[in-house]
This record gives sequence, C-alpha cells and structure tokens, in this order.
Amino acid sequence: MFPPREHCSVCWSNDMQWVSLSGKGKLYARTTIHAAPDIFRNQVPYSVGIIDLDEGLRLIATIVDEEKQISNDESVQLLVLSYEDGPLFAVHRNK
Repeated sequence: MFPPREHCSVCWSNDMQWVSLSGKGKLYARTTIHAAPDIFRNQVPYSVGIIDLDEGLRLIATIVDEEKQISNDESVQLLVLSYEDGPLFAVHRNK
C-alpha cells in the first residue's frame, strides 16, 4: 500500500510488512503536461505515465531522460527525485 498505513484498508488487518520492489516495470500509458503547478512550472512540458511494476503494482510517475519517447509496454526503471516538499517517483527507459 502506498502511502504506507498501519492497517490494510480492505480487511483492516494490522499484519503489515515492508516488501522490497525491483523498481522495474512497463509503461502502460502516458501524457504530456503543458499547464503545471508552480513547483513544476520550470519543467513544462513534461511527461507522466502510468507504470505497471513487475510486482503487480500500478503507479503514476514522471518520465525523465527521454532522448526518444518511451512507448507503451516499453521497459522502465523506477527512481526517486528529491523536491523541496519531498520525494517524487519518476521512471526512465530500462537500459
């Protein structure tokens, strides 16, 4: 679950544990942002995508380091960017 919780939001069990993720996955879908919140204004235009991680999780992340646009179903690697207000997930092409 993300964000982390003390109990399962489905069954309410508190039998929770941290699980390591590979950070590898595939791009499911993408879009390009042209009108952004103030904190991202200097990055416009930028791309975000829906990522299907190999472990079965689906998340939204910024797409970075694109020399050539990443296509749907292409392999990506998760990374974490640091912003003034905290971390943000991002992905780049899995090399």
